[in-house]
Amino acid sequence: MNMRFINYSFAYWRRKNKVTMVRGVDPFSFSSEVQGIISDPSPFFTKLLINASRAKEIRNVKENPVVTRLGRWLVTCPYCGERFPYNKVSVLRCPKCNNVIEKVNFKEWNKRLDSFLNGEISEEELYSSQVVPETEGYRELRDNFLDPDIPKEPVKLPIASYGFDRIYKLYSPRQLLNAVKIIKEIRKSDDVNMVSLCTLSLLDYVTYNSLFSQVKDDKVYSIFTYKSIPDSWVETSVEGCYVVSKPVLKEELSNVIVTHPYTLSMSHYSALEEFYYHWAKRAVSYSDGYSLIPRFYKDLIYDCHDEQCTSFTEKPFTFNPPSYEGVNDAIFFLDKLDYDSLIYILSLKDFRVMSVERDSSLFKIHLRRGKQFGIGEVHEIHSRTVKENERTKRFIKALSISLNAYTSYEKIIGVKDLNELLRKYVFSTALSLIDTEKYKPEKISDIIYVINKH
Repeated sequence: MNMRFINYSFAYWRRKNKVTMVRGVDPFSFSSEVQGIISDPSPFFTKLLINASRAKEIRNVKENPVVTRLGRWLVTCPYCGERFPYNKVSVLRCPKCNNVIEKVNFKEWNKRLDSFLNGEISEEELYSSQVVPETEGYRELRDNFLDPDIPKEPVKLPIASYGFDRIYKLYSPRQLLNAVKIIKEIRKSDDVNMVSLCTLSLLDYVTYNSLFSQVKDDKVYSIFTYKSIPDSWVETSVEGCYVVSKPVLKEELSNVIVTHPYTLSMSHYSALEEFYYHWAKRAVSYSDGYSLIPRFYKDLIYDCHDEQCTSFTEKPFTFNPPSYEGVNDAIFFLDKLDYDSLIYILSLKDFRVMSVERDSSLFKIHLRRGKQFGIGEVHEIHSRTVKENERTKRFIKALSISLNAYTSYEKIIGVKDLNELLRKYVFSTALSLIDTEKYKPEKISDIIYVINKH
């Protein structure tokens, strides 16, 4: 099966931009508004990217064929005991007795998994859960669970709400143990640049080999594409790391890297980078089989208590807040326009939206420092904006005009918070400017969908 790995991953976020950019702010490069400097909200990833850009071509890569297996979840019907594949549909029916399964309890599975890995229950009890992954190797995972290369840190992403609250729970045993093999292989190199580049490949590998990496029509989607439990996922052999890494290796990692991500939600980015950090720190550290030991980037990962760093403690993950000091014009490029990104733009009190438009396949959002007006009343802003602007058939233009109007005021009277401003007024004004009876969306999600689709 020829799998194609698409959508968003750590390396793809840092692909070179096809859009010409003179001055812009990359949300992954807050300290640089000028194209040409690798920077990141995490100091660790800044250095990792810089050193990866210096790596020479990877040699002696094994050309073994990639073994690919598909996994899926199996549900046990509480009425007749039939076990059948989980299907992410609005109504889940048992194919044998036709009863509706009201709830699939993934939290129960994750609770049993913890008990099993801690030696509290048997494998039979583990698989007696209402829903189980159709995969093998949990006994082997339990035997190797104390290996420090298996990440056990908390997950701060939306998928944690299903009980997947630890990194290891996001993976099948085969996916986890293969990632551990890759980490141990990376440690064989003494070249910090090569280790850095291979670490980026590892990050892509764990992005596309997880229980949340959905498979559709031979396309493997990133672990972060969907917020719900997928129907199926892919498990590839260790050689799959080199398949996933091809875009990284072919894409010349230079110091002219611009990001176009899919959201400007800083809380999401912080959680995302922390997730990647816990994988990356293992690849750049040693292990004695019981704990990680400082190797590369030790000043960014560990606090050393002696000169040789034989005594140390791990530092907490660092994500520096964005700073726009000295920036008068900020340009964001986004793969998609989404609600959280619009909230973030509205939260930038010192900037107003000049325009939102398409540039090639991306959304270009131009901000400028300084407000045009002082205090405005929200209903007056709506009335004036609709009165002074011509109707348009382009949804993105209507949204651009509306955002410009509401971000031009230092203070707006009549709204409680940014969510109310966006939901109740910005979109209402945008809809009033749309000149079409063929399709008039009623919900925020609808207008965002139309803008992204066209």
